[in-house]
Amino acid sequence: MQEQRAFWAAVITGLMWIAVIVVSAIFMAMEGVTPLGAAIFVIMLAGIAVGGTAAVWDSLKAAPSAPEVATAGGQRRKAKRFDPERLARLMDTLDEDQIIELESLLLAQDETRLDEQRGR
Repeated sequence: MQEQRAFWAAVITGLMWIAVIVVSAIFMAMEGVTPLGAAIFVIMLAGIAVGGTAAVWDSLKAAPSAPEVATAGGQRRKAKRFDPERLARLMDTLDEDQIIELESLLLAQDETRLDEQRGR
């Protein structure tokens, strides 16, 4: 996942700098543009691109990926899926009506599963 983010960060950075080069070249080729004006414009555009590049790569560092754990089958899965306290934290956020609704949904699923097993 981190490699994929790095790939897209590199693609975005490359496209950003290509756009800076193209826009700068078009601006400098225009008639009536003074050399000082063109230089100021290119420097401002490059500054914006530097800021954009820094933001893209800083966001890549700031986005933590969830740790992975190995399962019995050798597959790698996100560790938060196997966090034993995750369900307790979720239950703490539910109010009484939501808990009753959740219990009724679970009971209905159990009944459906039992009916399917009896039918086989």
